[in-house]
Amino acid sequence: MLTFANITGGNAMFQIGGGEVKQTKPYGWKRSEGLTRLEDLVKAFHAFLDNDGPINLDGHHWKFEKAYLGSAKQHRPKLWGLGGGPKLIDLCTTYADGIAVAVPSVWPTPEQAKNQISAIKANLRSKGRDPEQFGFGMWAPMMLHEDAEVINRGLNNPLVRWMAAMFGRVDGADWKKEGLESPVPEGWTYYQKLLPYDTSSEFVHQVLSKADATLARKGMFAGTPRQVAEMMRPYIDAGATWVMPVDYMPLISTPEDAAKSLARSIELCGYLKG
Repeated sequence: MLTFANITGGNAMFQIGGGEVKQTKPYGWKRSEGLTRLEDLVKAFHAFLDNDGPINLDGHHWKFEKAYLGSAKQHRPKLWGLGGGPKLIDLCTTYADGIAVAVPSVWPTPEQAKNQISAIKANLRSKGRDPEQFGFGMWAPMMLHEDAEVINRGLNNPLVRWMAAMFGRVDGADWKKEGLESPVPEGWTYYQKLLPYDTSSEFVHQVLSKADATLARKGMFAGTPRQVAEMMRPYIDAGATWVMPVDYMPLISTPEDAAKSLARSIELCGYLKG
């Protein structure tokens, strides 16, 4: 983190969550330890960067005794949390510079975003922190294209429908609020259960049988860059200060059309900044 901060003159941000099983279990890590390890990390971050001399830290998993970074601390990176659970939010409002979530996965509507951001700002104030110095980010999965028919075909693509089923709502039970049947079993969440190389074809087919294009459209933003900008603008009005467009269209496009995707994302960002 310090190396990237030094290379960029301090213009470096790291977003760290509590861990997903697909990124922990295959490598011998326990996902259940994710939040306690995150707590150790954010405490160590402040201990190192807020003190000039050696530090001691008695964490859940890491214990430092006279640990020292010295002249490596030329610039301070930003540290954000990634996720929306209560424990993670508590850690972020105590130690982090911001928090980011997937939209509409976690905040399906701008009203929900506004309520959550207001609650987090109140939490920050209760801890003596300035909410205006805290960032609110949104990772925004989307399908960008000028041709509505291309988008319709894309939303029917099984890969896109699969991703919408996995990530369109972090809690599958939330699909009921949209009047849709959840494509995943009750209590099943991707961050707790999804292991790509240990997922049966039967499970994939069961999920896809319930995840149609209607569900896919509700699980992401879809339209032209200008149209999607208008869908996202209310979230910015609600308090989002950082946006990351994630365009799925290149994954299912022809190579020629996929090459144009970055220009669409840049156009979208231009509308948002304007």
